[in-house]
Amino acid sequence: MQVLSRRLKNNPVLIGKPGVGKTSIVEGLAERIVRGEVPHQLKNTSIFALDLGALAGGSDFRGAFEERMRSAMEDIREARGSIILFIDELQVIAKAGGEIAGVLKPALISGELRCIGVTTLDDYRTHIEKDGALERRFQAVRVEEPNVDQTVSILRGLKSRYEAHHDIRIDDSALVAAAALSHRFVSDRSLPDKAIDLVDEAASKVRIEADSLPVDVEATGRLAAQLALEVRDLEAQRGNDNAPVRRMSEQIAELAESATRDQGAWKAQKALVDAIRSGRASAGWRAMVLAFATELGWSQTAVRKANDALHALESRVAEEETHLDEMQTRDGRICKLDLDDEDIAHVVAAWTGIPIRKLVEDEKLKLLNMEDRIQERIVGQPRAVRTVANAVRLARAGMKDPNRPVGSFLFLGPT
Repeated sequence: MQVLSRRLKNNPVLIGKPGVGKTSIVEGLAERIVRGEVPHQLKNTSIFALDLGALAGGSDFRGAFEERMRSAMEDIREARGSIILFIDELQVIAKAGGEIAGVLKPALISGELRCIGVTTLDDYRTHIEKDGALERRFQAVRVEEPNVDQTVSILRGLKSRYEAHHDIRIDDSALVAAAALSHRFVSDRSLPDKAIDLVDEAASKVRIEADSLPVDVEATGRLAAQLALEVRDLEAQRGNDNAPVRRMSEQIAELAESATRDQGAWKAQKALVDAIRSGRASAGWRAMVLAFATELGWSQTAVRKANDALHALESRVAEEETHLDEMQTRDGRICKLDLDDEDIAHVVAAWTGIPIRKLVEDEKLKLLNMEDRIQERIVGQPRAVRTVANAVRLARAGMKDPNRPVGSFLFLGPT
């Protein structure tokens, strides 16, 4: 907002890694403009996104794209400062050729156009900086990757949207785990994007598993059916007087009993989970109606009745949740109701291939006992082991130079 409020060079370009939230910043600015929480220079303005793909579509003839750009610029001039142009992937303008950039530059120079651009640092250096005239029209604004605590705050703000989409409740422990585990183990992407995707995928996984028979229960049933076919073949060849046939028949009976028991437990838990979800949704609607009723001045009797009905519904849901906890303590969590940190760890394990046991193990204990763990595989060399362990501990404590590696080691000898 500070750059947009300047008299000259009031065109910011947001520069940062993919996934750090550059476009979300522009969307947040649009929301603040709607709420009126902006300086007076930005009030009564609108942000329009320039769809370069739509402008280029069907422009087979030379100059057609540029003509459309000129027409768009003319519409913005007629708006007399009430339009802020948003260009995602600003480097496309520079890559498309000088004619397109030439359409933008006069409006940027004269101050008739306020523009917000978004690009990555590599693209900015490769394409924007090479065009000195275009670079001078924009004020670079660096968007740094948020840390884990900031990512948790972002996830908490988005939590209700994903709960509504997936129709599940997301525990706060899941948000903390998503930020921490993605920061530590998913190194090829940036926060908060990778943490948001992690929560989204884990929520989708839990919702699908709640609506379908568990994989291990299905596998038990398939194994029993496969063994039954093998028994049939053996009986046809050797008859009933066969020890392998008897053993396999006993195994089939055990598997069938286990599958029947697990299916019954899953159906019972699913019925409770569905009832709790329905009750939560109804309670949410009743709470909303009660709030509107209070604002609209309903009679005290009507408000009291609505409040009593809401409390009765919440009490019923609480009883069902207690019953579900007791059932899952007895039979295991076959059908999940909420998303927690364990579900996040399972998705991270699937993404990275790291065993879930290593993901959830206490990091402090691992760092403290690193020498002992390494020496389980390496005989002798205590000084080398201690040096490597100290370097790793310093790095995890945040005491290393962020622009240098954890350490440079030269290991010699037979493998």
